[in-house]
Amino acid sequence: MSILGPLLVAGFYAIIIWSAVTANGPQQIAIYDEEGLLYKAFGNTTSQGHYFRINQEEFQQQKQGMGELYYDAILHVVSKRQEAGLPIVRLYCGSKLNNQVLAHIQEEVNKSIRRIKLKRAGLSEREVEGLEEDYTMMVIDLTKEGNAASEDELVSVVGFLGGLVVYLFIFMYSVQVMKGVMEEKQNRIIEVMICSVRPLELMMGKVLGIAAVGLTQIGIWIVLITSLSLGVTLFLGIDPSEVTTSSAVVAGTVAGTEWSQLIQSIAQIDFMLLGGCFIFYFLIGYLSYAALFAAIGAAVDADTDTQQFLLPVSMPLVLSIALSGSIMVAPEGDLAVWLSMIPLTSPVAMMIRVPMLGYDWQILVSMALLLIFFFGVTVIASKIYRIGILVHGKKISYQELLKWLRA
Repeated sequence: MSILGPLLVAGFYAIIIWSAVTANGPQQIAIYDEEGLLYKAFGNTTSQGHYFRINQEEFQQQKQGMGELYYDAILHVVSKRQEAGLPIVRLYCGSKLNNQVLAHIQEEVNKSIRRIKLKRAGLSEREVEGLEEDYTMMVIDLTKEGNAASEDELVSVVGFLGGLVVYLFIFMYSVQVMKGVMEEKQNRIIEVMICSVRPLELMMGKVLGIAAVGLTQIGIWIVLITSLSLGVTLFLGIDPSEVTTSSAVVAGTVAGTEWSQLIQSIAQIDFMLLGGCFIFYFLIGYLSYAALFAAIGAAVDADTDTQQFLLPVSMPLVLSIALSGSIMVAPEGDLAVWLSMIPLTSPVAMMIRVPMLGYDWQILVSMALLLIFFFGVTVIASKIYRIGILVHGKKISYQELLKWLRA
């Protein structure tokens, strides 16, 4: 590990830097401006994307084939006016348009609309600055059913929190498994227990027992949060059955404000899907990592000997949370997809993406791969556990572990 450790750490940071550079690469944006009002604001090339002006015929072709053709998004400035005399702006996007490009387009549209307002009012920008509100363009994602608005930062934050909780729970309970196995081995309790129970049954019993503790703790948290929320609503004299209706009324009453956008964003999140995926990825992810941690605990005699084995095993999980920023920026990018499919990183990476994906085939594939990995890693860990729990006073190397696996 004297050589392997520094190499793994260097590779770890190299991947983070590479992902930060590649995930934010320029994207191809087409602009169909019917009156030439906003096109000049974008220029041809920026750090966020390459912009191209197209005609009506190409616009119709691209709109029908979005996701399969050249551009990542199409900005459409309609000649038809709103009641305030401002142009209607729509953004047709494919699933790979990242949030930074979207924010850049929104910012440029706001600047252009502001210039139009100032010209008509004859006022300076300083006089109008405190009165105007940002223009919100309509974002239509053609890769989903209907014309669903693209997810905003709130959905990304919800996904990140889900991934972070899965990461913390997997690590916390897996370490408990390893500590428990080491304690039983050091006290020689395991030698008595092994006489009546097979090693695989003993290992999985400890792993599943701590999993039950974890699920119980999560259940208690859910009950407490629900009870406290219900108690607050009753204390304030609010009928819980009217909360959803009231939210809809509030959203309609304050339309165009940040509160309405917040309520609409929360309403778009499928909490049933999110909760189901959370339980699956926590449970199967924990079982996979706990089996590996149990094998490490059985193979060593002291805490100091665990470091050479913990670093390679835990690195993928740490890497997935370290790359969460890149996943949130481009949830449909190649990096995010691959991290969601690799079993060692999928519990965290896919949990971050679930709120932005919705019901998607990628979730099923990721789950299937994780299940296959769990069964495979359990077999490998049980072989190490079977021999390691009876070995004392010997410093174990990777070569020794390979011998145990072949036995």
